[in-house]
Amino acid sequence: MIPLPAAQEEIARLKKRFPKGVFWQGKQAVEVPFKQEAPQYDVLHLAMHGVLNLQHPTLSALVLTEDGSPEVDNLLHAYEIMQMEWPARLV
Repeated sequence: MIPLPAAQEEIARLKKRFPKGVFWQGKQAVEVPFKQEAPQYDVLHLAMHGVLNLQHPTLSALVLTEDGSPEVDNLLHAYEIMQMEWPARLV
């Protein structure tokens, strides 16, 4: 995947504005921990690649970091997002 230098700049600015925030990037930004941890946060800001599937829109996805896990594909598919319960005020 092509690096997203602007996302790194975003993170740097957000860290200054929200010093108590938790910022996952690189090898930390993988599917299983994200799905487990995301529901506990009030605000989620995602800066990542996306994959669009025009024929089957629910298979469109946000791309997390590949960690070689045989259990998951490290794609956060639209159908998965629709099933998640996020009490966050802002995603």
